[in-house]
Amino acid sequence: MKIRNIFTAAALAVVIAAGSARAEEPAAPATLFEYPSVPDKLTKPAMRANFMVEHLWDKCDLEKTAVTDLAAFHNTFTDYLSFFALADKAVVEKSIKKYVERVAKNPTNLNLTVGMLHSDVLNLRSQYCSDEVYTMFADNIAAAKKVDKALKAKLQAQAAVLANSAVGATVADFPLRQSPAGAASLYGLTAGTTILFFNSDGCIDCSIYKVRLSASIAASSLIKEGHLRIVSVYGGDPAAVESKLATEPADWEVACIDTAAYDQRLRPAVYVLDSDKKITTKFVDIDSLLHAIESVAQANDK
Repeated sequence: MKIRNIFTAAALAVVIAAGSARAEEPAAPATLFEYPSVPDKLTKPAMRANFMVEHLWDKCDLEKTAVTDLAAFHNTFTDYLSFFALADKAVVEKSIKKYVERVAKNPTNLNLTVGMLHSDVLNLRSQYCSDEVYTMFADNIAAAKKVDKALKAKLQAQAAVLANSAVGATVADFPLRQSPAGAASLYGLTAGTTILFFNSDGCIDCSIYKVRLSASIAASSLIKEGHLRIVSVYGGDPAAVESKLATEPADWEVACIDTAAYDQRLRPAVYVLDSDKKITTKFVDIDSLLHAIESVAQANDK
């Protein structure tokens, strides 16, 4: 399953190793239960990963017994996630559906699972981070019968943000508050590339990023030639943005919209759009962005 390379040493030991003895190994982290043994006839990594994804929770009473050892649950759940990288997508989807159907019957275990989803699967700094996996869990929890409606709504809202902000998704049109290009909305910008910069109050890194980007001679040149547009995006009260308009770079567009619809797990949140306003990349660091801009500017000069 080409989600992310999220498998750990523990997963590799089960998936790849044939069970050969090793001397004086450090003690493995505590888990909720002893893991099932992979049949010897399953020799390929994908087959072994599929087995673990399908059968890891078989002997765990997720429905009736509330988990009390949080550390052990965390270790077990992240081991479960780690097998996804080598398993077939269809197997992962079926397993998640089965897991949610069982855990939904126990509010304590369901809440623990949701906590793990936000701390490990949604967290960009986690080795288990995967928007695709989060969405699979969110969709199945939303479809479960005994789950609190507020929890369903929360997960569905987050999944919607991920879908709307995924690479390849088309950003919905929104009005521009100020436009040196003379456009009324995002879709009125005809440049081949548009950069969305989401402002965040109190974010020092965001301020530094913005200063460096606005100071780029190459970016200014591309904007002047009509190849690039940069949109400074604000959220919150539109009236509060009025006082900030004068401080914006003279050649940048400005918008004030509901930014809750956009993925901003990493700040500065910066999206790069193509001419059709599809997201080509997001969360790009300033050095990489400036290098790309300079490369394009140099190519245009030839």
